[in-house]
Amino acid sequence: MKDSSGDDRNLEILTARFQALLDLLEQERAALIAHDGAELEAVVGEKNRICQEIANRLAESPELTARQNFDELDDDHKSLLNLAQLARDSNLVNGKILHRSQQSVREILSILSGKSLDGLYEQSGQQTAVPEPGSTAIARA
Repeated sequence: MKDSSGDDRNLEILTARFQALLDLLEQERAALIAHDGAELEAVVGEKNRICQEIANRLAESPELTARQNFDELDDDHKSLLNLAQLARDSNLVNGKILHRSQQSVREILSILSGKSLDGLYEQSGQQTAVPEPGSTAIARA
């Protein structure tokens, strides 16, 4: 490594950014569970900003992302990689929560309207509800 003080500073900044990202991912999960759209919008905006900061910092420091054997890394690098893994895993969990929530909403809409949202899209990219064969909207019943 060329400049160890610069590398140390980059590691400190990245560690702080990943820790902030983990905190935001916890807030995002709470907002998803609580169905709090306003909080979710604020958290996702901040999460995107921090992810962009991380990406920019990593792009400026290619030596931090050079492929190396994990066992040969120092403790600070290992800690950073572990934080990145935790953030990735947490983001995957939040994505699963969001997917399941969307799936539930689609099922409820299908039951109430007697129409399916599966597979049909308008030119705008929005899904269009179509009547299910032999179904009647529960709202009419």
